[in-house]
Amino acid sequence: MANLTNVIFCLRAESVGNSVNAEGILSTLTPNYIPGLFSFSAIVSILGVSAQDEHTFRILFTSPTDESPIDISDKFVIPKYNDNLPEEYKGLNLTMNFNNIDFKVSGLYKMSVFIDGTCIGDKSIYVKGKNES
Repeated sequence: MANLTNVIFCLRAESVGNSVNAEGILSTLTPNYIPGLFSFSAIVSILGVSAQDEHTFRILFTSPTDESPIDISDKFVIPKYNDNLPEEYKGLNLTMNFNNIDFKVSGLYKMSVFIDGTCIGDKSIYVKGKNES
C-alpha cells in the first residue's frame, strides 16, 4: 500500500540522477502580496508503490476557502530497481515546480497526495503576504 513519507516545500527542487535536491526549504509561503502570484517547489516522497505497474498520481492544493489553485494528475510507472529492498520501502521522490500560483487569501493551505484515486496523505503550510500586518 502506498505511503506518503515526506513533503518538502522549497524555493526550487530538482532531480539529478537518482538524487533530489531542495534549495531554500520553506516552513511558510510568503508572497510579496495577497492576493498575488508566488512560485515555489515541492518534493513528495512515496513508498510502497509497486514497480513496473502504471499508477495515477494526483496533487490537490487547496486554500482555506476550498479553492484549488493546484490540481494536477498524471500517470507514471516506477522503474524496477533496488530489488533487494522490501516492497514497502520501494518508491519514488517527485519534484514539482509550481510557477505563478494565484494566492487569493492568507491562511492554512493543504496539499493532498493521491495514488490510484486514494488519498495517501496530506501536508499543510501557512501562507501570508508580506504586505499584510
